Amino acid sequence: MGHNKKELLNEMILIEKNMALLYELYAELFKKDTGFWQAISSEEVRHAIVLDTGNLYMAIEKLPDEALYKDLDSLKLVNKSINQAIAGYRKLPPPIEDAYNFAIQMEKCAAEAYYQKLMEKNHAHETIKVWQQLNGDSVGHADRIRALLEEKKGL
Repeated sequence: MGHNKKELLNEMILIEKNMALLYELYAELFKKDTGFWQAISSEEVRHAIVLDTGNLYMAIEKLPDEALYKDLDSLKLVNKSINQAIAGYRKLPPPIEDAYNFAIQMEKCAAEAYYQKLMEKNHAHETIKVWQQLNGDSVGHADRIRALLEEKKGL
């Protein structure tokens, strides 16, 4: 593995935290959907907490390689994109369709898609099993956001 596991895990945690911040902003900007965005934001916070259990409760180097997305540059780019969007949206709120499509795009980025697959796949490793239990059913964000956007278009 090219990068150390702690660095990869911390960047994955940061993505989850940044997604939560983005969705908190959406809850403020798009009042009719505040409850939806607050719920999704809290799920992203939970994802960060789930991943952080790898830092807090076990030797990080014992995590299986498959537990972590391995492209650190890609992870950093996703975080940069989210942070830029948050800063830009605070200055000039985007049209609802643009904002929701950006959220879908971020949810479908490689790192978020990797996390979702990790949570859905059966694993023998005990840490991943614990992560899956902690994560519960807080997956499918891209589909849920897309459904909300389609509902808006239908109105």
